[in-house]
Amino acid sequence: SQSPHRTLFGDDNPEIAIGPANVPASRLRRDINQATSGSYSGMLALVGVSGAHPAQYRLVEFDPAGHPQTVCYVLGNNRQLDSLKGSRFTIEGPVYWFKNTTLPTIFAQDILRHSKR
Repeated sequence: SQSPHRTLFGDDNPEIAIGPANVPASRLRRDINQATSGSYSGMLALVGVSGAHPAQYRLVEFDPAGHPQTVCYVLGNNRQLDSLKGSRFTIEGPVYWFKNTTLPTIFAQDILRHSKR
């Protein structure tokens, strides 16, 4: 099936998988380096609302009014991530930028729990 639009780079080839998370290149932005290492901190939470989110999990920080603000999305072992939600972490790993989202998505390779203060 041919895609109706052609890009400067030729047709999207969905077979190309990028980085350790094996994300299909066709889902990623082309204007940003993909799978570069990064680190984000926050409270691990479910994304909650269905929609065009690249992952089920996210890191959030809370604004002064107590509303959660998404820092980034988190890909990884969903069973592991599910057992960790509600705690604060710094997550390190390759960072991806998906189409149709302005926030980064990190592939959780190292999950560092913040000590309770």
